[in-house]
Amino acid sequence: MTEKNHQEIARRAYEIFEDRGRGVGRDLDDWLQAERELSGRSQPDEASVDESLSESFPASDPPSWTPVQAAPDANDSIRKRARNSKPRKKA
Repeated sequence: MTEKNHQEIARRAYEIFEDRGRGVGRDLDDWLQAERELSGRSQPDEASVDESLSESFPASDPPSWTPVQAAPDANDSIRKRARNSKPRKKA
């Protein structure tokens, strides 16, 4: 995207924001609507959305993350030794 295109989209997104009464929380929607309007499309192309989703997120792929186990607390071994030790006799 060129700087000129970016500025045009930003300007149109701000107009949409103002037309809605300056309500916050819909900035991404405003931006995407401005992109669609300026590219000549009024609505997103459902086929392209469905195709991109099916290509990006196949259900057969395993998760891209693995659970992380916390490192043992250094005090765990001290507590374990204390529980397993026999009381000392007083001399």
